Amino acid sequence: MNYFASVTINRCHLRALVDLSAQIAGRRFPFQNVIVSPLVVRNGILPIVSTHKHSCNVMFDSGGFHIQQGQFTLTEVALRIDDIYKNNPWAHRYVIPDVPIVTQDNSRAATAKIRANIRQYRSFPEITNIDRSKLVAVVHGRTTVEIARCAAAAAKSGVGMLGFGAFSTSGSKSNVNTLTGGSCILLAELSKCAHRLGLPFHVFGIGNPSAIPLLMHFGAASCDSAGWIRSAGFGNVFLPFIGAVNITGAASTRRTVGAREFSQLKRISAHDCVYCSDLATLKARWHYRALHNYEVALETISVVSKTGIEAALAKLDTLNPRLGKLSARFLDTTEPT
Repeated sequence: MNYFASVTINRCHLRALVDLSAQIAGRRFPFQNVIVSPLVVRNGILPIVSTHKHSCNVMFDSGGFHIQQGQFTLTEVALRIDDIYKNNPWAHRYVIPDVPIVTQDNSRAATAKIRANIRQYRSFPEITNIDRSKLVAVVHGRTTVEIARCAAAAAKSGVGMLGFGAFSTSGSKSNVNTLTGGSCILLAELSKCAHRLGLPFHVFGIGNPSAIPLLMHFGAASCDSAGWIRSAGFGNVFLPFIGAVNITGAASTRRTVGAREFSQLKRISAHDCVYCSDLATLKARWHYRALHNYEVALETISVVSKTGIEAALAKLDTLNPRLGKLSARFLDTTEPT
């Protein structure tokens, strides 16, 4: 599975991360895969990303999250994003405009959004000059029937990839995705549909990389997250399978761990990287935390690939009880793909 780091960030932040990667890790560009929302990205980000397009896979996100936040309408995005896509034909994947369903939507609102998304599956490939095999159709739904319906409609339009966008949402603006039992049922359905249709699928906005073993069990080809850098800004760092811990005291919602406990957690999770070798630097500099978080996501994928899904989920059960209990519900009832 591939992990796409969101780089819809300030240009100065991206430059700082690139410079640090070159200095500490000897890499010209730290990311193997990135996702960026060109509709809202700051000036200068796309030229930096395009420079590395031969060594980094790039996915253009159409901005569904920003529609969800009320910044744009679906019609506005569809008109504007097509011009942006046409002017930037160098990316590897292009997401078809979509309007996400949120947990607070009633049945009427959710049905209207599903219909609007299916219309985009049909119309957008017709108006754009982007190769259809590069298009990603985001599948939304509250039930397995709705997921199957959307997946079939998306495949009929000739897209090259499906996307999962049916997480449970929380927060005052429904801006936090949560992996719940309900969303796992929908994810399992999309996995079955994608396998039947012969298409890979991507999982949007996972947040914490501890969910990666479960996503790999369902056969996801890739996933993306802005959590690697957002968490870093609040003083949080990821550890494989354990999740996020706070090391600066800046996150009021998360307990802060001291040097001794952090060292123990690193040992338990068998993690060490160039960015977290010195705790004082990690605490003081957010871009060390961000690149550390990115490395943890890659390491999690590597561990699952080497040890196998069952061993990885058993480790998850020990180190992250909430996700461990969740995975136990599906390990015996779904077939890995």
